[in-house]
Amino acid sequence: MSNPYYEASYLTNEQFIFEGAKFFNLNAHHRFGIFANYTASVKTGTEFGYSVNTQFTEQVFRRKAYRKEDYTSMVKLMYQYSTDRLTLNATPFFGHQDIKERKLYPVSGQKFVYNYFGISADLQQRLNENQVLSFSPYFIKRMVNRSISALSYTANAAINDWILQDYYFQAAGISTFGASLRYDVKLEKLPAFFVSTQYQSQKMLQKNNHLISIRLGITF
Repeated sequence: MSNPYYEASYLTNEQFIFEGAKFFNLNAHHRFGIFANYTASVKTGTEFGYSVNTQFTEQVFRRKAYRKEDYTSMVKLMYQYSTDRLTLNATPFFGHQDIKERKLYPVSGQKFVYNYFGISADLQQRLNENQVLSFSPYFIKRMVNRSISALSYTANAAINDWILQDYYFQAAGISTFGASLRYDVKLEKLPAFFVSTQYQSQKMLQKNNHLISIRLGITF
C-alpha cells in the first residue's frame, strides 16, 4: 500500500548561545553587575518536489531552498540598592543584531542590521508585612543601521502587500516606553492576591500604538 502522506518541506534550527555574568557587592546595600550574551541561530529549509505523471507519486527532487541567519549580542549593566523594606534595580542595556534571510526558488532575500539600547527599572516597596507595592518603568529603542531588500513577488496582490508590509516593519526604527504598577496584599483568611496595571506606548512607521491593561490575580 502506498503512503498517502508526503513531506513537502522541513526546517532545521541550529543555535549557539554564550552567556556570562559577574556581580560585585560594594556593601550591604549596593550591588553592581555586568551580563553579556551572544546568540547565533541558523535556520535551513528543505523542500521536496513530486511527480504525479506516473502511476505512483514519486519524489523528483529534494533541495535546500531557505536559510535565515540571526546573530545577536547584548550587554547589560545592573545596579541594585536594597534595604529591609525597599529594593531598587536599574538595568541599562546595549545590543547589536544582524539578520540575513535568503530564498533560492525564486531567488530573493533581505538583510537587516539593528542596534538596541534602553533601560529597565524595578522599584519594590514593602509597606508592611502583608502589602508590597511595585513600580517598573522601561524604555527600548531599536535603530536600523542597514536594510537591504531583494524580494520576489507573486501574481497575488494580497500576498505582495503582505510581503511589503513585513519588510516595512523590519526596516523601521521602533521606540517603546511604558511602566507597570502592582499592588500585592495578603488579607486574613483570604489567599494572597494582586492588582496590577500597565501602560505602553510604541512608535513605529510614524504611528503610535498604545496599550493599557489591568489585571487581578492570586499568588500561591
